[in-house]
Amino acid sequence: RLLPYIGRLTDAANARWMSRRLRREIGRLPVVFHCRGESAVAWASAIQEWMPRAAIVADFRGIWPDEQLHARGFDSPAVADEESLGAYRAGMANIRHALAVADESLTVSEPLREWLVQHGGDADRLSVVPCSVRVLAAGPPRGRDDRLTPQPRPHRQGPTRCAASAR
Repeated sequence: RLLPYIGRLTDAANARWMSRRLRREIGRLPVVFHCRGESAVAWASAIQEWMPRAAIVADFRGIWPDEQLHARGFDSPAVADEESLGAYRAGMANIRHALAVADESLTVSEPLREWLVQHGGDADRLSVVPCSVRVLAAGPPRGRDDRLTPQPRPHRQGPTRCAASAR
């Protein structure tokens, strides 16, 4: 069940409030947070402090720090201005944090899985749920569209073992 929520407090204060509300809603049932993106993992890890038996599954759909750089017109961190470089570094720190705190992680392609492993992910806790992207779609903005051409792909990986059980 989804809980509607808008907050203006700190993550810690919001997490405490959310964990209490969630417990009222579901009682002692096990909880697995399926977090699409690094910011969702940050929320779940804050809530997990109040619900230590909850499990976190991080769902990575792309390399958002690179996407942010490309949206600002930069091909790489090496040529970014200070503001964009700071945002890139913060985004990379968010990815590393999400990889560190998630019980399991999943992503949409083998190249993205390999990239996540290179950036701190545990290969044994990273599963691929395939989609239509064959190559890692990160690079200069002008060349990206060519690499995003959808390609049918058999689901050779089979069912994911990413059903992180609540502790």
